[in-house]
Order: sequence, then structure tokens, then C-alpha cells
Amino acid sequence: MSTAQSFLFFLILLGVAATALRLLSRTTPTVPYPVLLAVGGILIGLVPGLRLPPIGPDLILLAFVPGLVFEASLAVDLDEMWRRVVPISLLATLGVFLTVVLIGALAHYGLGLDWAGGFLLGAIVAATDPIAVVQLLRQVGAPRGLEAILDGESLFNDGTGVAVFSAVLGTILSGHPSLPDAGLRFLFVTVVGVAIGAAAGSAAVAFLRMVREAELEILITLVLAYGAYLAADAVHASGVVSVVAAGIVVARFGSRTGRLKGTQLHGFWSLLAFVPGLVFEASLAVDLDEMWRRVVPISLLATLGVFLTVVLIGALAHYGLGLDWAGGFLLGAIVAATDPIAVVQLLRQVGAPRGLEAILDGESLFNDGTGVAVFSAVLGTILSGHPSLPDAGLRFLFVTVVGVAIGAAAGSAAVAFLRMVREAELEILITLVLAYGAYLAADAVHASGVVSVVAAGIVVARFGSRTGRLQGTQLHGFWSLLAFVLNAILFLLVGVALPAQRLAAVAGLALGAYAIMLVARAVPVYGLLGLAGLKGSSIPRSWKHMTMWGGLRGALSVALALSVATYPQVNPNVAVLAYGMVVLSLVVQGGLLLPIARLLGLSSPDTRR
Repeated sequence: MSTAQSFLFFLILLGVAATALRLLSRTTPTVPYPVLLAVGGILIGLVPGLRLPPIGPDLILLAFVPGLVFEASLAVDLDEMWRRVVPISLLATLGVFLTVVLIGALAHYGLGLDWAGGFLLGAIVAATDPIAVVQLLRQVGAPRGLEAILDGESLFNDGTGVAVFSAVLGTILSGHPSLPDAGLRFLFVTVVGVAIGAAAGSAAVAFLRMVREAELEILITLVLAYGAYLAADAVHASGVVSVVAAGIVVARFGSRTGRLKGTQLHGFWSLLAFVPGLVFEASLAVDLDEMWRRVVPISLLATLGVFLTVVLIGALAHYGLGLDWAGGFLLGAIVAATDPIAVVQLLRQVGAPRGLEAILDGESLFNDGTGVAVFSAVLGTILSGHPSLPDAGLRFLFVTVVGVAIGAAAGSAAVAFLRMVREAELEILITLVLAYGAYLAADAVHASGVVSVVAAGIVVARFGSRTGRLQGTQLHGFWSLLAFVLNAILFLLVGVALPAQRLAAVAGLALGAYAIMLVARAVPVYGLLGLAGLKGSSIPRSWKHMTMWGGLRGALSVALALSVATYPQVNPNVAVLAYGMVVLSLVVQGGLLLPIARLLGLSSPDTRR
């Protein structure tokens, strides 16, 4: 198992354990859930033969601390905290210093540690983390003022505690540990951290005033939290202090304007530690009823359409661009899967027919699976040294059938857990474990992880559709919002990672390849959708035109192109040409989406069916 697989397996194991411990906490209401998590983590670490991946302090600080601290500062009750500002301030400043000094002195005289080691020990444990305590207080209906003191102390002593730790550690590493030196370092890391955080928070508020969409609010605060941390860390100030200051500025803006209260922004930040998969989100959000009504055209496009696209691009690239047969078919497999995110969003804005949306959504969902499966099969037969169509066909059957079986089994297991829980947080945790677990399980046996995730997502979506349990819950909101953020980043990376010099060298070939891709898109769309009409699923001509024009290529094709760039057996022009085809698809077809939709009359309300 590779390092990446080991780390992913470790995360899945933690997800399973967290779910099981949450169910266990119902039978032990007097033991807080975070306590059970800590005990569970200890027990996992004691499992004989279990080798956990190395997780360095830099990864912990950068991956988890900014998000957790920002969420805490964003969610704090500013009014109640202001009423308790004196005890909170004393505990978070003098309290931290007294804790460090007392532990340092007692550790020196009682445990025999040197002064530097004693103070460092005190700095490490100075910051409190009252999550379990506050949860328990809320359960028993304790006064809000007491909650505010514990929450406020924790929020601010996260900053002061880490700043003291950085100062003490810095003076130790300098080789001349001293209290004056540590004091000066503390002042620097704190003051500069606050200044950077306040400036970053003010800039974020200026952007927040200009937007109203929850997705953009999330994207702005996501950039703010990690940007403030990195900016402070770059000048050796306290990233945690910076994030606290930035979060307080944004929280103050939200408190004054009422803009951020109760929005999806808070739900996102409370669940930031989970990272979803775009494919699972697409399968979870699909309209199963509408998709079933359009099952014939969707099935034809996602199966025969993919094969026709690969064959046509392969043949035309061979005869028209001079690529060898293996390179031509691989190029076709890379760009076979469509990515109509922008198309569907535009169609929804102009009020286009739901049936057309379902065709584009369903085709994209399933041809993600079949496209990647074909890609894996073609690449596998090339790397074997003996490329052939029969070999590729057998590989395709294996990666697809086994992927579906694993995904369906994993999805059924997840549904069994979903029946037992009602909390949105647990539903999210279960589906996250499902998405990445299904992918890893299929990938471990060299089947298609994407196909497995699609199958798993459809099983869960079917459960939600039948029971109505998952409709309109935070589960869909979480996946769709995080998918928005990931897609925004991925599409930006499409432009950032553009191999401009290499692409310029083959610009003529790239234009030719793009023209080939359009032809290869037109043949299956008009041919197969015409065939679907014969099967009783009538497709209006305007829908066919938009389906043809809306077959954009996106992040998945870029990822596949980049994945083959390092193989010596693969023609180096394949990856560059694929990248050029994706960029031209996004710029040309994406840029003309609105005029085409209006020209076809798809914005008219009476076209909705």
C-alpha cells in the first residue's frame, strides 16, 4: 500500500471509529463524546501491527488548527463574551503566564527538569480545550455566562498559549534561553499576528459586503483563515493569533449586520475537517426521478457515447494528427468524460427544462465512471507493452464490474448505518467514510475507484429518495458547498497549471485536436439521441444542440492528462494536446453558453418539461 493509500486508510479508520464511538456515546450520556474519541484514539494506537502514517507537527498545525480556531472565533457569542470580558481577559493572559511559570517552577523543583524544559512543558499545556465541558454544560442547561467564560478563555488562550510556546521554544533553540528574550519574542509574535489577522479580516469583510451567496462567503472565509495563518507564519509571527484576530473581525461584522447568522457559512466551518469527493457529491445530488425518466438517452450517452468518442478521436487523431493508435485512443479516453457543471448552473439560471438538466447531469455522472474505466483499460494495455483492443476490453470489464460491486456493497453498508442515526453530523461522517472508503477499496484491487464511488453514491441517493430522510438536510448542503469550493479551486488550477510553452509549440495540433473532439461529440449526441427517440424517449432538437455544445471537458480530464505525463511509454504530446482541448472547450464552448442557450430558446418558461 502506497503512502497516500496508507494515509487515506488511516483517515477512513478514524471515520469508522468516530461513528462507532458516537453511537456508543448514546448509551453513556455522562461521558462526553470527545472523551470517548480520545480513548478510542489511544486504543487504535495500541492495536498490534497497526502502522500509522507519520503525521508531523507542521501538518497538524496547518491542516487543522486554522480551521478549528477560525470556526471557534466565528461562532463565539460576542455579546455574552463582552459581558464577561474581565474574567476572560484575565484567564487568557495572566492565567496563561501564571500557568507556564507555575508548571515550569514545579517541574524544575519537583521533576528535575531544567528551567527551559519546565517552561516549555508549561507552554505546551497552557491552552485549555473545553469542548467536552461546554457540550456537557449545554446538555444540563448551565448558565450561558459560564459557557461564555470557558469558550472565551479557550479562544484567546489558544492564541496567547501558542504565542508563549513559540517564544519559549524560540529562545531555547537560539542557544541562550532567557526570560527577557522569551518576552520580546512573545511581544513580536503576538503584536504582528494580531496586526496581520486584523488587516486580513478587514479585507475579507470588504469582500463579504459585496457578496450575498453562501458559497462565496465560504470561499472568502476559507481563504481568510488559511491565508492569515500562512501570512503570519511567513514572518515568524503567530499564525493562531492571526486567525483569532481575523475571525473576531468577521464575527463582529456578522454580529453588527446580522448577515452571517444562521447561514450555511457556520455549518460549513463547523464541519471543515471533512474533505468530500466531487463524484460522490454529484451522485448524491442527482434527481433520481427525472434521471429515470431520461434513462435511455443518459445510458446511451454514458456507455456507447463514451466508446464512440474514444474510437472516433483515436481514429481521427491517428489519421489527422499523426499520433500512433495507442496514443490516439488514450487521448480519446482522457477527454471522453464531460464536465457540465457550468452548463447546468447556467441552464438553471435561465429556467431551462429539467429534463435537459437531467440528461447533462446523468451523462456526466455515469461517464465519469465509464470514461475513467476506459482510460484505465487503455493505459493499462499500453503500459503492458502489448496494446490491443481485446486486452483493453477485458480490463474495462474488470475495473467496471468489480468497481460497481464494491461500491454497491459499501453503499449498502453505509445505508445500514444511516438508518441508525439522525444527526446531520453523523450522516456527513458516514458518507465521507463511504466515498473515500469505496474509492480506496476499489483502487486496492486495481478496479475503478470512480465507478465504485458513483455506485455507492447512487445507493445512498436511492435510500434518501425512498425514505425522504436525507432530503433538505445539512448533508446535501455540506456536500454541495464543499464541492463548490473544490470546483472553484480545480478550475483555477486548470489555468495556473497550463503548460503554455509546450502548448504553444503544438498549437496547430491542439486546434486540430479540439476540432476532432467537437466532431466526435456531435456523432454520438445526434446519433444516439436520435436512437433514443426511436425507443420512445423523444428529445427536442434544441436539447440535442445544447447537449452537443454543453459537452465541456474539465478537471477530471486535466487530472487524467497530468497522470500520464510521466510515463515513458506514452507519447508526450498526448498530455499537452489533452490539456489544450480542455482549455479550448472551457473558453470557446463555455464562453458562448449563454448566447447559445438564448438562441435555442431554452430560457423560455414553456420549454420546461
